[in-house]
Amino acid sequence: MGDPAGIGPEVVVKAASVADVRARADFVVFGDRAVLERAARDVDITIDLVPVDTPEAARGHDEKTLPVRAISDLSDDAQLDWGAPTARSDAVQIEYIRGAFDAVMSQAADAIVTAPISKASLKRSGADFPGHTEMLASWCGVKGPLMMLAGPTLKVIPITIHVPLRDVPSLLTKEKIEHALRVTDKTLRTFFWRRRPRIVVAGLNPHAGEGGMFGDEEIRIIRPAVDACVGEGIDVAGPYAADTVYQRTVSGEFDVVVGMYHDQALIPLKLFDFDQAVNVTLGLPIIRTSVDHGTAYDIAGRGVASAGSMMAAVRLAAEMIENRVPPSAD
Repeated sequence: MGDPAGIGPEVVVKAASVADVRARADFVVFGDRAVLERAARDVDITIDLVPVDTPEAARGHDEKTLPVRAISDLSDDAQLDWGAPTARSDAVQIEYIRGAFDAVMSQAADAIVTAPISKASLKRSGADFPGHTEMLASWCGVKGPLMMLAGPTLKVIPITIHVPLRDVPSLLTKEKIEHALRVTDKTLRTFFWRRRPRIVVAGLNPHAGEGGMFGDEEIRIIRPAVDACVGEGIDVAGPYAADTVYQRTVSGEFDVVVGMYHDQALIPLKLFDFDQAVNVTLGLPIIRTSVDHGTAYDIAGRGVASAGSMMAAVRLAAEMIENRVPPSAD
């Protein structure tokens, strides 16, 4: 359900009330029934929130009902209001995620779709993780998870994410880029029905360094990583100038762009697919998709939050389940 004080509960009930979204999968929300009821009232959606003890009990419902695995009960938290997190609302976010994670790991559920949480809330609650991705990777025992933002027009993967721009060059390594290319190739083959994914790598510097005139990271780090993966049979090209790779990808030449830093990858994605983009965590042994937005405390409770990204996240999770290639067929 995400942060109880943010727009997560609102976008969950909005998405859950759409018939074609519910037709894609059986839903169970790990969260707080009272908060979801308040969100439904605020947006004038009539939906029966049905308490369930297990995900298996959530089968067979439609858009008129929504099974809820009640992890918390914040109905008596007088301080909790939209946009105003409390110590209790901070702490329960981790419990929601853990409950959903356990359900997927035990195969009681097929995928996790996450509503937004607050990194500041996690820190206040004493969590050792800055967000969903790091938390799930730790619980899975996985190192080096990747974030892919997928929309109808573009799929992008940044090598570095939430770091100052001045630190990006020092954080890029040949090994890190090779890992990203291998995980990207495997994910697209396993879940996106790409038998031979076409990957393109954006250079770090203007004109991809122009032969070393504007920086040599392409020569020292990025090109050797690309060449190594080509030698393994991966269809990867680059590094090419970042100001052209997105147009080439949109035109159909490539399936996914691997960028070197957060904004390089995400600005084009959000230009084309702002309200339809989905955050997919790559490199985990489970399927996890997420909305591509934050808690938006400033509009929480106003009924104006778009559920577009949540609906897209559900649809993509269902598609990944349906497309999944068994290991023996890989």
